[in-house]
Amino acid sequence: MGIGISNYGAAIAVSLRKGLGLYYARLLAKLGRYAEGLGELMVKNK
Repeated sequence: MGIGISNYGAAIAVSLRKGLGLYYARLLAKLGRYAEGLGELMVKNK
């Protein structure tokens, strides 16, 4: 998942469209919440 997030960061850096940066920011926030939930689930089910 870390590689995917870094790819989104690279896409934001080279994008010339203003709206795409906002789209990627929202997507990264969702991915962060998803990863956090997975981490909590893994700790819970040791």
